Amino acid sequence: MQWAKRLDHSVQKINAALMVLACIFLGILVVTCIMMVLTRFIPNFTLTGLEEIARYAFIFLTFFAAGAGTGSNAHPGLTLLRDALPKKGRFALDLIVYLLIALFGVIFIVCGYQAAMGVSKLISTSWRIPMPIIYFSAVLGGIFITGNTINNVIQLIVCGDDKRSTEIEEVQIVAAQQAEEAAKAPKKEVGFISVSIGEGFGQIFRDLGVDYLIEGGQTMNPSTEDMLNAISKVNAEHIFILPNNKNIILAANQAKALTKDKDIIVIPTKTVPQGITAVINYVPEKSVEDNEKDMTEEITRVKTGQITYAVRDTHIDDKEIHEGDIMGIGDHGMLAVGKEVAAVAKETVEQMVDDETELISIYYGEGFTEEEAEKLAGELEEQYDYCDVEVNCGGQPIYYCIISVE
Repeated sequence: MQWAKRLDHSVQKINAALMVLACIFLGILVVTCIMMVLTRFIPNFTLTGLEEIARYAFIFLTFFAAGAGTGSNAHPGLTLLRDALPKKGRFALDLIVYLLIALFGVIFIVCGYQAAMGVSKLISTSWRIPMPIIYFSAVLGGIFITGNTINNVIQLIVCGDDKRSTEIEEVQIVAAQQAEEAAKAPKKEVGFISVSIGEGFGQIFRDLGVDYLIEGGQTMNPSTEDMLNAISKVNAEHIFILPNNKNIILAANQAKALTKDKDIIVIPTKTVPQGITAVINYVPEKSVEDNEKDMTEEITRVKTGQITYAVRDTHIDDKEIHEGDIMGIGDHGMLAVGKEVAAVAKETVEQMVDDETELISIYYGEGFTEEEAEKLAGELEEQYDYCDVEVNCGGQPIYYCIISVE
């Protein structure tokens, strides 16, 4: 077993060197791309060969990083099926995956060598680099991938170390460590955990009695670990979780499945306004089951529009969108596109309001002031005089304002 550990130690040193080389090629790639952009704005000035340098730097970066990533299992992967298997099942699946990766590496070695031999007499156009050197990057990548995979198999069989400490296993350890903190607080019958974006929304949830807030958003989705961490800090027999984002519901349900000592109820809220509505409709006198039913039913009555900006030209739902345009995004697609935040917000509300609408709530965020939100509210009150219009500070990034209709 000691020889296997020494082997792994040596391999990891090689991987560390590979990562250094990958970072060097990444730096070359970034600098070259910046120079390519800048030189376009200098009249009668051209640096030849920049595109060639960028291309070859990207190739070597890819293969070196792939080799090192294979050694530490840092490549992206879907572990949902694997995590659901028993230990022996995970062992068998890992072994199969490693063998397939090794086969992939061997294919790189063989095909890379054949390609290099096929261009043995060719050189690059600008820098006169022998092309076999470039193609041999695939051979090197294949060697690193295959070698690291063989080492992973050895560690798996000899040392029982799958080097793929799953998220589920890691979060169970974290949850156990933090359970002591929760034990110090007096135990409650019911607790609430909510995902929130922005200090304003956070304060609203705290005022409504939510026990623990998890920072989230479109660019920062909480993981199962974050959910279990929150559960461990809420000392309650029954805990309602409000994901407030369709992309987080799965993580919440995974945390529920992993929690054995508390009753976890996931209310499938897809937006923050739905989460607020869910908490408001919680009635302490009712049973947990009745509250779950009522809260789940009430969130279906909430429509949400999110006003943000386009980062690139695109075409969505028969609407032509250009970079910098203001967009109104609804629960099921694009509702409005324009140049002004207030105008797009009003058009978005128009698409959501119907005869049964009673309340319009505006949560203003970064880039949209309270004065602008109040002005928008006044215009909506005039247009929809049968509705109440509320203005609250959401403080959310990315979205100028989030508007709910219910």
